[in-house]
Amino acid sequence: MLNAAQGLIKAANPDISNNPDSIVKEFDDRFCQTQLFYDKYAGAKFAQFLLAAHEANLDAFDEDKSRKLLEESQLFIDAAYACNVKMGKLKTSSMETGKAEG
Repeated sequence: MLNAAQGLIKAANPDISNNPDSIVKEFDDRFCQTQLFYDKYAGAKFAQFLLAAHEANLDAFDEDKSRKLLEESQLFIDAAYACNVKMGKLKTSSMETGKAEG
């Protein structure tokens, strides 16, 4: 999830650090607070998977919790892909608007 979040951030901030706290904070600022990562039907659910995992004590995970985290990670990565597509469409749309004005 951290790698997917960092990948999204790099579109605007190529120098984002590898520090998990920095990644999660910037992801929250850029994608959660702006609702850019929100899903049409699930809202903030997928973003919450990253935020919860970041706060969790991973040493206390058993097999069931690990399986749940793996499933949530896949859903988060799928949502990150969808967000990336959305960002591409927004960028294309803003470029077309700029051409129309120019």
